[in-house]
Amino acid sequence: MKSFDGHKRLFLPFLSAYLIPPKCPACGALVPIFGKAEPFCESCRAEWEIETVESCPDCGLSPALCVCVPDALREKGIRDAIFLSFYRTGKRSVSDRMIYRIKSERDMRVFRFLADRLSERISAFCAENGIAPQEAVLTALPRR
Repeated sequence: MKSFDGHKRLFLPFLSAYLIPPKCPACGALVPIFGKAEPFCESCRAEWEIETVESCPDCGLSPALCVCVPDALREKGIRDAIFLSFYRTGKRSVSDRMIYRIKSERDMRVFRFLADRLSERISAFCAENGIAPQEAVLTALPRR
């Protein structure tokens, strides 16, 4: 019986990928079922890569290097902030569309993609600042 359960765990994701093919979280285009762990179509991946190197309007650094804390967060006692990309008011960026997809459809591919990228940034930040990762607090901040 254990053998059947093991095969079922492998087969069900395979079958569901064919019955409900994955879509790009930014534009909705079908993406390859197997291959890269990235959830994007080619054009949205290119757009995402541009977003991750855009310059901060305050310090001019990319999200990976920026240490700016927006005033609204600083006023609430937030000392440090880590970004994968910057929020741009009124811009329907790939990042914004991915967040919407997470909220509306609970797309696990997008969760995993963002969680992997964010965990890399958190680990690097902790190492650079002498913080044990288990001492860091990760929280979602309300929009207002």
